[in-house]
Amino acid sequence: MEKQLNAILDSLETLKQGQDRFETKLNRFETKLSQLDERQDRFETTLEQMDEKLDHFALETRRHFKHIENILDEHKETFNVAADKIKTTHIDMEYLSGKAGQHDTRLHSLERQLQSL
Repeated sequence: MEKQLNAILDSLETLKQGQDRFETKLNRFETKLSQLDERQDRFETTLEQMDEKLDHFALETRRHFKHIENILDEHKETFNVAADKIKTTHIDMEYLSGKAGQHDTRLHSLERQLQSL
């Protein structure tokens, strides 16, 4: 009977050692899990910061793009005004060139008339 009791006590001791090892591993697991939670919290914080920065970047990019569009519209209007002035000047030059040709012809005619006198 003593042998059986010693065997039971040995079995209980072995079971206790196994339970101690299990508790140690469970404590390490809980520590790792806690560390993982902390890392996840930091990751979420970093992700939120990046999201906020991305929102600011998108807003600034839209503002900058709108500013560039406005400048391009102003330049386009300036080019349109310049093109209209060039077109008007070209028409005026053609008109004056025609008039100069008429005047040259008239002067030449008058010169011949004066020479024939």
